[in-house]
Amino acid sequence: MPDLQLPSRAELGWVVHTAQSMLPSGRSLLFFGGLAATAIAGIIEWPVAAAIGVGSALAGQGATNPEPRSGTPHAMQAGAGGTNGPGGTSG
Repeated sequence: MPDLQLPSRAELGWVVHTAQSMLPSGRSLLFFGGLAATAIAGIIEWPVAAAIGVGSALAGQGATNPEPRSGTPHAMQAGAGGTNGPGGTSG
């Protein structure tokens, strides 16, 4: 017979904390719930609701985890001298 042990209180706390950190905020749950309710009620079509939901989720990820900016973008560096960028001369 295997030796089974119950998890400690600290281990259970860690599991609860991890699960809560993976859930969206209350405001997001309200938004997605309302979006689902409008799709179920037929106010908007379900593919439109799905597109709005996916777009909002992706936009929300970008808003909370912005990429660090290191200097200027490559396209702007090429046009910095005013010779190769938009409106510049190439010769």
